[in-house]
Amino acid sequence: MMLHKAQYLQLVAGLSPLIAVGSMAVLSSALVGRFGCAVVFGAGAAVAAAGMLVFSRVPADGGLPLAIIASAFIGAGIAPMMTLATDVVVGSAPPERPGAASALSETASEFGAAWGIAALGSIGAALYRAQAQGGVPDDIPAEVADVIGSSLGAALGIAEQLPDDDAAHPTALVRQSFIGGRTAR
Repeated sequence: MMLHKAQYLQLVAGLSPLIAVGSMAVLSSALVGRFGCAVVFGAGAAVAAAGMLVFSRVPADGGLPLAIIASAFIGAGIAPMMTLATDVVVGSAPPERPGAASALSETASEFGAAWGIAALGSIGAALYRAQAQGGVPDDIPAEVADVIGSSLGAALGIAEQLPDDDAAHPTALVRQSFIGGRTAR
């Protein structure tokens, strides 16, 4: 989700990396003292899932406000869960082993994130490639069609080199293909 969200905000919506990161700011996990871990975990999961569902419906054109709102919900749901997960793991370790528990927690988190990026990123890239190459007009050279299908960033780089009138179609095509490659249907 984070891979696709960052690409959407920067490459489809045209935000700078700094603004894209700022739009994904998350809430503090200070709710634990009041509601307890179980409630915060459950509520965080529900809020993040709702945000992911909304983000899966963001259109290529005019979807920036919805993407920012969905990102806020995703971040607001995930941030407390990530913080609490580490606290629970380290807190349940023997007093002489908090470093090992923290390392295990971080390794598991990073492995899960890497696995999710690899699996879902590969599926999204395959769907993007199929849609982008399927929409390339026949008069486009095969080498250019391959670049267009390789990635959103490469395709937009090619489109930037074209005159404005010629760039409009490939730009719209790859942005829509990216949305189609990550949208749940």
